[in-house]
Amino acid sequence: KTAVMQALSMESGLPMYNLKLSKAGSAFVNKSATNIQSAYEYVASIAEQTGKPVLFVMDEMESMTAKRRGGESGREDDKVVGALLQIIEEARGNNVIILGATNCYDQLDDAIKSRFEDKIYIGLPDDATRKSVLKILLNRMTKGQELAANDEELDKVVKLTKGFSNRDLTILTSKAALLAREDNRRNIMASDYEKPVAENQSMKVKESDYQSKQSRSIIGFNK
Repeated sequence: KTAVMQALSMESGLPMYNLKLSKAGSAFVNKSATNIQSAYEYVASIAEQTGKPVLFVMDEMESMTAKRRGGESGREDDKVVGALLQIIEEARGNNVIILGATNCYDQLDDAIKSRFEDKIYIGLPDDATRKSVLKILLNRMTKGQELAANDEELDKVVKLTKGFSNRDLTILTSKAALLAREDNRRNIMASDYEKPVAENQSMKVKESDYQSKQSRSIIGFNK
């Protein structure tokens, strides 16, 4: 999610401000909604000062916009959802583009889901994407540049890392680099990924676990 949002910001040339809703939460009454409103008002002030649109990313939306419960916790949920609904309604008029991100779409409050005009499912990186990401990660390290330039060896890593996200690839590459250093080698080898991949199978996520249960896979295009 983060990589896609950053790419969108760079491609559009618009500044991006990222708010993790899990960090905005508070145990104090009304504080969560106030924190979110304060963050939005800051972003809106930037848009006003520059006269240009600003991207406001609300990440981990499931942490505070889950389907509402009853009782006291339900009333707090209502306040958070209410604050978000108001922000989404006001944003366009204040030159703020709201982007929501979640790994748990089915857990989001229905009112929140209905306010977003477009909904885009971003799956795990395919072979070509993983290869591109691995090249970027490896080229940032002196130890990784030789592997990045060797397509045959890099393809072994691509095959080995199927099912891992971009974030996971960053972690696996760091662990592979550590193994190379511990072995007193100047370069990372494809085989250095084998142990980290084997030890971190729990990081892999089945795409079916976080796709919307109401959505269908795209199987073709009508021309």
